[in-house]
Amino acid sequence: FLGGKKIKANIFKSKLALNNLLAKDILSELRITRQTYNQKLKGLQPFNNNEISKLKKLLNLSNDEVAEIFLD
Repeated sequence: FLGGKKIKANIFKSKLALNNLLAKDILSELRITRQTYNQKLKGLQPFNNNEISKLKKLLNLSNDEVAEIFLD
């Protein structure tokens, strides 16, 4: 299980911007509500492995970037 603590939201949001994506794109891809998304960004709910895998592809993240955003 990955995650479980506050993600590095500033890095995550910069990756969204670099890929010309908005929060609504993430909500659609992960099929979650804005409330759930906000809780995940604050670390109140973890991103699960499947969600992290989808985000890795969507945001073109390297394994190191995934670790930096979701694990460190």
